[in-house]
This record gives sequence, structure tokens and C-alpha cells, in this order.
Amino acid sequence: SMGSLLEACRKAIEGLSLFTKALIPAFAAATAAAGKPVSAVSSSAAAMLFCGVLIELALRVFLPGVYLYIGVTAAGIIARQDVLTRIAELIKWVCVTFYKGFLMVFMGYITLSGVVSGGADAAAVRTARVAITGAVPVLGSVVADASDAILTGAGVLRGAIGIYGFLGACALCLTPFVSALTRYLVFKALSVVSASMAQGGTSKMIDGISEGYGIALGLLGTCCAVQFISMIVSTVVMQT
Repeated sequence: SMGSLLEACRKAIEGLSLFTKALIPAFAAATAAAGKPVSAVSSSAAAMLFCGVLIELALRVFLPGVYLYIGVTAAGIIARQDVLTRIAELIKWVCVTFYKGFLMVFMGYITLSGVVSGGADAAAVRTARVAITGAVPVLGSVVADASDAILTGAGVLRGAIGIYGFLGACALCLTPFVSALTRYLVFKALSVVSASMAQGGTSKMIDGISEGYGIALGLLGTCCAVQFISMIVSTVVMQT
């Protein structure tokens, strides 16, 4: 059901939020004990703070906005009111635009701070960019801009904590997204079949639900990517 799909995204983002809240004080304690430079610690702490804010926004503001978008869309279709349909589109635009803007600031900060300097193979970066853009709905193009930092940082992470630690970090960040993506693909396949047999209003309802879940999946994918980058940043700083 649609509720279970959104609930899976909510639980996954909630888990990432709890992990981020645990990571920040643990990282602060570890760097203080190791006597790391204040500048490096402050820049990486800011990155993790960005991560925490992004995830909290997704959980507390934008995911409820997805529920509201679907509800208003359904009301507009049932009541045949164009005003409600336009309000639903406005809700979607506000959610996506604001989150994109915040995400671009985060990615820009990572690039300008130089905590994770790029250096990945150009072909690998292009491949990652295409893969991320296609896999993450709505927000994939923004996340793809950080492909160089993600690939470079992944190599650093593997060298620092070993292959098993690296696989564990990937599983932590990717498993929730892959699980939700599988549900999304099944829903999309079934929606194509059902929409072909449905009449106008029902078909629009299915499209609205599909669009709403795409936004939720985009939020989850973005949170997973940001969480992975934060783990990379903390590892890089601990190695300096």
C-alpha cells in the first residue's frame, strides 16, 4: 500500500537521523582526545551539522509535505477542483525547491571546504553521475554534482577502516534506499498496468501517488548520500 511505502521512507530517514545524532558527539570526543586541529574539526563538524539539519528537515517538514501533497491531489481529483490541484503542485514545488537549495549549499560547502578533495577517475565520475541522477528521483541531479567527492572519499574510507568496515558503511547508507527503491519500482510497474485500464480520475490519482512517492524516495536517497559524505568527512579529519 502507499502508506507502507511512505512509512518505509520515514523509518529509514528516522534511523539516519538517530545515527547522525550519535555520530556528532562521538566524533567530537574522538577528535578532542586525538588533539586534532581546531580548523579541521570545525569544518568537518559543520558538514555533519548540515547533514543533521537536512535529515531533520526531510523527516519533520518535507516528508509530511509529501503526505499533504498526496491528500490535496486526491481531494482535487475527487472534487474536480483545479484550485486544489494547483495548491498540491505548489506544495510539491515548495518542498522540492527549498530542499534542493539547502542541498546545493551543503554540496557547495563540501567542495569549497576542501575536506574531501576530488581526484577520482573522470570516467568513474561520469558513470556515477549518470547512475545517481537516474536512481534518485527529483533530487538526483543535485546529488550527482558531488560524485567526485563521493568516489574519492569512498577510497579514503576503504583505506581507513578496511573493506569490511567500508561495506558496513555502504550497507548502512544504501540498504534503506535500495529497499524503498524496490518498492517504488514495483509500484510503478503496477501503476502502469492499472492506469491503462483506469478512467481519467483514477489514472490521475495513480499518477499523483506515484509522483508523491518519487519525492519521498528522492528525499531518502539524498539523506543516504549526505550521511555517507558525513562519514567520509569524519574519517578524513581523523586521519589528518
